[in-house]
Amino acid sequence: MLSGNDSDRNWEKLGASEPYFGVLTSPRFRKAALDEKALAEFFASGEAFVEDLLGVVRHKVDAEFAPRHSLEFGCGVGRLLIPLAARSESVTGIDISESMLAEARKNCDARGLTNVALNKSDDDLTLVDKDVDFIVSFIVFQHIPPSRGEGILRALMKRLVVGGVAVVHFTYGSPLGWSGRFERWFQRSFPLGQPIVNLINREPLGQPQMQMYDYDLNRIFRILGQSGCDAAHMYLTDHAGYQGMILFVQKRLFAKF
Repeated sequence: MLSGNDSDRNWEKLGASEPYFGVLTSPRFRKAALDEKALAEFFASGEAFVEDLLGVVRHKVDAEFAPRHSLEFGCGVGRLLIPLAARSESVTGIDISESMLAEARKNCDARGLTNVALNKSDDDLTLVDKDVDFIVSFIVFQHIPPSRGEGILRALMKRLVVGGVAVVHFTYGSPLGWSGRFERWFQRSFPLGQPIVNLINREPLGQPQMQMYDYDLNRIFRILGQSGCDAAHMYLTDHAGYQGMILFVQKRLFAKF
C-alpha cells in the first residue's frame, strides 16, 4: 500500500510533468496538446464552476453570502483560485506540489492578481495564518488517504469563521471490478508495476499513479457536525464511475473539539 508520502511524491511528479492534466484528466490538457485554445477552455471551466458554486450557496445556504477571505485546498495551477480571487478581498491557495504552486503563481501574475497567497500544504495547515469565510476543495480529497484527509478536514474547519461556508468534495464509491483492483495492487506492489500498467494503457511510461480513495461519509458528517457546521445542501458527482458528493455547509456554532 502506498503511504501518504508516496501520494505526495506522486502528486509532485504530476505537477512537474503534467500540471494541467493532473487537474483535469483529459487528453487535451496534456502538455503536448496544450495550446491557447485548450488553456482558455481550462480556465473558463473554473470560472463557470466557481460561479455555479456561489449560485448554489446563495440559493440553498445563505442568500446574502459574499466571500471576503477565501481558501482553496488543493489549488493546483489556479483553475478555481483565479475566479475566487476575482470575487474575494483575499484568497489563499494551498497545495502539496511546489510545481503546481509555481504554475499557479505564474498564472496569477499573468492576470495581475495581487490578492493571492500561495503556500505549500501540510496535514496541519501550519502555513495558513488567518481565518477565512469561504473554503473550497474539489476533486482533491479523493487523492488523499482517508486517514490523512479526515485530519486535514478538521484543520480546515478550524480556520472557518462562524457564518463562513465550506464547499468540499469527497468520493465514496469506485467503479473498480476485480481487474481494476488487480491493476491497482500490481501498480503498488512491484517497482516496475506502474510503467507496465502505463504501457498496457498507452500512457506515458513515467506517469505516476493517480491514487483514488473512498471516504466513509458518516465520518465526514461527524467531523462537520463537531466543527459546528450544518450540512445545508449536497449533490452527487460521477467522474468516470467514481461516485462522490459535494457538500455545502455553513458554520453556525463554535467547534466541539
